Amino acid sequence: MWPHGPNPEVFIPAMIHLAWMYLVVRTGLAVAAGWALMTRSRSGRVLAIVAAIFNILKFPFGTAIGIWTLVLLLGYRNTVLYEQLP
Repeated sequence: MWPHGPNPEVFIPAMIHLAWMYLVVRTGLAVAAGWALMTRSRSGRVLAIVAAIFNILKFPFGTAIGIWTLVLLLGYRNTVLYEQLP
């Protein structure tokens, strides 16, 4: 398809587009998780766990915050508290 490698006029804009889409999805997920946690929705915990997993990829601060979030949300005490939500 490309005799001398990928065409940078096509490859670079596609990578920038993918990076923007990843950023928009991560931001939207974090906002949705924050809103759901503030309203004490059952889906808030699940959304926050998914957002934390995405956040682990951002070394070093994202990794620390993601692990801290997972430890808090997957702990026994918080699991019991979320199960008691109406």
